[in-house]
Amino acid sequence: MRMMVVLTPRDCLKDVQEVIEKHDLHAYAEIPAATGTGREGAASSATGMFLVLVTKEKSQELVDAVRAYAEQEKRDKDIRVFSVPAEAVY
Repeated sequence: MRMMVVLTPRDCLKDVQEVIEKHDLHAYAEIPAATGTGREGAASSATGMFLVLVTKEKSQELVDAVRAYAEQEKRDKDIRVFSVPAEAVY
């Protein structure tokens, strides 16, 4: 299993949620206003975040779908996807 972390501007939350669900992925959590710091210091506005639990096979499908949406909307510099191994430990 993989935990996919999708960071997106808040104004893209609904669209990214639709992208996720369109690919038959329903095991996710939405954090609509995640704040923090990055390479350029503190973020000036909250970022939306999705945590999506997927099989390894579905992980690339999600990456490709989010990338296609970001490029189509000219938001490819604003949207990021990270992947980490996910193992239930409890």
